[in-house]
Amino acid sequence: MLDKAERQFAINSLESAAKAAESKRRELLLASRSRDLFGKRTGVPGDTRARLTELRRLSKKARHDLKVAANGGALPFSFATHFADTAAIGGFDVVIGNPPWVRTHNLDRSSRAELRSNYSVYRGAAWQSGAESSAAGRGFSAQVDIAALFVERCVSLVRSEGTVGLILPSKLWRSLAGGGVRELLRDRTSLLEIDDLTDAKQTFDAAVYPSLIVTQRTSGRQKQPVHQIAVRVHHRYGIAAWCAGRDAIPFDETPGAPWVLLPPDARDAFDRFARAGTPFADSAVGRPTLGVKSGCNEAFVVGEETVESEMLRPLIRGENMIAWRVPASNERIIWTHDESGRPMRSLPPLAHARLVQFRKELENRSDARGQSRWWSLFRTEAADCTRPRVVWSDVSRSPKAALLLKGNKSVPINSCYVGR
Repeated sequence: MLDKAERQFAINSLESAAKAAESKRRELLLASRSRDLFGKRTGVPGDTRARLTELRRLSKKARHDLKVAANGGALPFSFATHFADTAAIGGFDVVIGNPPWVRTHNLDRSSRAELRSNYSVYRGAAWQSGAESSAAGRGFSAQVDIAALFVERCVSLVRSEGTVGLILPSKLWRSLAGGGVRELLRDRTSLLEIDDLTDAKQTFDAAVYPSLIVTQRTSGRQKQPVHQIAVRVHHRYGIAAWCAGRDAIPFDETPGAPWVLLPPDARDAFDRFARAGTPFADSAVGRPTLGVKSGCNEAFVVGEETVESEMLRPLIRGENMIAWRVPASNERIIWTHDESGRPMRSLPPLAHARLVQFRKELENRSDARGQSRWWSLFRTEAADCTRPRVVWSDVSRSPKAALLLKGNKSVPINSCYVGR
């Protein structure tokens, strides 16, 4: 009897999923066939076309799974079906895990589209306030780690007041692309413990920067409890441990703000310094920008004798920088823009032959939407050599900055920050 009930539940769920996908697809098709005030069809934007393709795929898959289930075949995995007793009480008591750490841009396009439609931490990945103040481009959602999506899934699987404990990359708590997962944890859970193992003695075989969080799900109507969060920062010589209120963890009050894991005295000093100083963006140097972004280094980064010499400019990687100078390198970037920063109208033969091999990948870059040339680079203002620039590594344990004099055509890429 239980098997029969599970099968019927799965069939009902699949029918609902198929109908929902088909209904949404019809809505989008009707909207795309509408006319503007002048009687012209508005057409189908690229993102809508991708969504229609994804909805067609979801509907087809649901119909296929429905047919298999109705004919007595294996049921598609579903927590609500396979853990019906748990679903009936609202979810699990505890979820513990160590999800994979992979940037979503390493996944294929259809997988990314499906994940984006299903996970809010992907759709709203960026810390919006920080992205705006740093003039970051639209591609930051692609930088989100798939571990963030597992956080959202785990939170959805526990009941109200259920507990989630996960080992996660510590960059989720600091990066621009971690804004979505930080906002989710603040809005839907109550943090209990945070362990930052970035500087701890090596725990894993791979070179990773792990952290551990324990958090408790709260209901939407439930007021966040007032309590202290246990914070531990591990380093080679011991552990710094303290307790902090939930408002003492974020950098500021903006949604998805990065976490600043400092003991109370150090945090007070940090805040006093921030209040007393002038933000970099308001200084004489101006707002720093991330370095040039290609979206496909495999295509643009080459050696010295690969394409026409006039198309090549020296490349600067943040990880290769030394304090106060940029070490010599044979790496070059194919510079596809003119002196004004606009994409060239055409490419010389060797450069075109090189880049056309990657045309599909280049056209599919998130920042390439609306660009007139598929060989465009992005954030090219970081390569402006008409005035001096200060370049520094985006992540470093010690200062790694260098001055590029006016006329220096070196191109810092997006592992660098640039002040002009």
